[in-house]
Amino acid sequence: MFHTTNSTQQSELHSPFLCVLSLISQRAQTCHTDAPPCPAVSPGVRTWCGDFLQLPAYLGSAHAITMNAVFGNLPDPREALLKAALLLQPGGYILISHPMGRAWHTQLHKDDPEIVPHELPDRAALQQLVAGLPLQLVEYRDEKELYAAVLQVGVPGLGLGSELGIACRGLLA
Repeated sequence: MFHTTNSTQQSELHSPFLCVLSLISQRAQTCHTDAPPCPAVSPGVRTWCGDFLQLPAYLGSAHAITMNAVFGNLPDPREALLKAALLLQPGGYILISHPMGRAWHTQLHKDDPEIVPHELPDRAALQQLVAGLPLQLVEYRDEKELYAAVLQVGVPGLGLGSELGIACRGLLA
C-alpha cells in the first residue's frame, strides 16, 4: 500500500490521508499489548466487534480510528464522531472512508434508506457536522471510487500537535 514506483505516486505519499494510514501501520508494528493477539490481526492492533457507541472504556485510548464503509450506516453520525473524539488521544485521527465513493453511496442510501440512513457528507456538511466538536477536518477526498475524510482531535492550546500533525503540518498548505 505504501510502496511507490513513480513520482506521481510518491507525491501522493505527502498527504495527511496517507500519513494517517502510515501511522496506523507503524503502530500495528511497534505497539505491544498484554492481550492475546486476535486472529489475522497485527500485534499491537486492538479490535472489538460490536456497536461502536457501546465500545468499552477498558480498551483505552487510540491513536487513530477508521470508519471504512460504515459511516452512512450509523444511526447518529455526530454522536459517533463525538465518541471517537473522546476515545482518541490528543492529536489522534479519525479516517472516514468508502472505497466505492460518495456518489455510489448516495445511490445506496436512496435505494435502501432503512439500512443506509445517511449519505456520506460533502465537505461543507462534514464541516457542519464537526462544528462544536474537538475535531478539525485536515484532508478530504471525494473521488469517483474513493471517499476519504481525515479528522484530527485538537490538542488544547496547541491545535494540531501530535507527532503525525507535526510531521504533516507543512503538507496541509
